[in-house]
Amino acid sequence: QTAKKLFIHRNTLLQRLEKIEQLVLLDFDKEVDLLALEVALFLKDKRSTL
Repeated sequence: QTAKKLFIHRNTLLQRLEKIEQLVLLDFDKEVDLLALEVALFLKDKRSTL
């Protein structure tokens, strides 16, 4: 569904997600890493609204 909404092939989406994982040093298959990313994005959003 995500690939369709972005108008890209599924494999392209998976490759891009792998590249993002490498850049941010996280594993999106691990819940703790997803939580860390969510908290970081939340704090970034809160900081930019101050």
